[in-house]
Amino acid sequence: MTSLGIDIGGTKISVIIGHPKKGKIIAKEKFLLPIESPEKTIERIQLTYEKLLKQCKITADEIDIVAIGCPGSCDYTSGRAINFPNMPLWRGYDIKKAFQKFIKHKPIIFDNDANCAAMAEKYFGTGKKISDFLYITVSTGVGAGLIINNKLYRGISLDAAEFGHMTIVKNGEQCGCGKKGCLEAYASGTSLARRAGVKDVPELLKEMRKGNTHAQLVFDEGIHALAIGIGNTLQLLNLEAVIIGGGVSTIGESYFQKIRKAAKEYTWPRPYDHCTIMQTSLLDDVVDYGTMALALSF
Repeated sequence: MTSLGIDIGGTKISVIIGHPKKGKIIAKEKFLLPIESPEKTIERIQLTYEKLLKQCKITADEIDIVAIGCPGSCDYTSGRAINFPNMPLWRGYDIKKAFQKFIKHKPIIFDNDANCAAMAEKYFGTGKKISDFLYITVSTGVGAGLIINNKLYRGISLDAAEFGHMTIVKNGEQCGCGKKGCLEAYASGTSLARRAGVKDVPELLKEMRKGNTHAQLVFDEGIHALAIGIGNTLQLLNLEAVIIGGGVSTIGESYFQKIRKAAKEYTWPRPYDHCTIMQTSLLDDVVDYGTMALALSF
């Protein structure tokens, strides 16, 4: 099996060609998300796809399936975007139809990118040996995928594990999803930078190193928001592991030490002691592997 995998992120797009059964990415290219329109993004994806085919010396006929990770909820039957909180231009956009214009007679399947990442950990990463865990991505937004009894849990309306949109502050910060006080509005890379008055998370870290107390306060609030969500989840589900990925998670081990310490404040000792909070083993490629896991699950 050869798959085309596309990770539509809040700030960048990743396109891969892979061998899902071997768990191998054979070609990959990333580019920043065009802001003009979904149509411009799809055009760029098409050009990248054609470039990767040439690079791999294969034809379009040799692609067996197309798997797409989306940064929010979508209708998995129709392939239409429902709510991408950080990408308002995409709401209601028919992604499947757009891809069918240049990828014909191939299955095109979709899932939330955090669900893809959770499946990636289950198929190819640390989660292989863990039956119950939560995968959290902390990046442009905050998303999650939940594995229960070795299977992805989707919920009755397919909206399970929207971890970033649990309310942690009544009438709090405005979130891109439309609600107020969401965890994402405090812990995502976008919100951290905005609330600290800086361009991005690297600049926030630079300000913290300079002794900027406001930047430090915003960062610590983000840590505690994430810890509250983790603590509540562990109280509810008593999971074996919480695996964290996304751009913000690459800050380093100090980030995880702070999360572990804060999460302990919001969790009973037994569920906390039986859970390991760790960084994804698949790092920046986790959703790329997730598209291959999604292809295998089809």
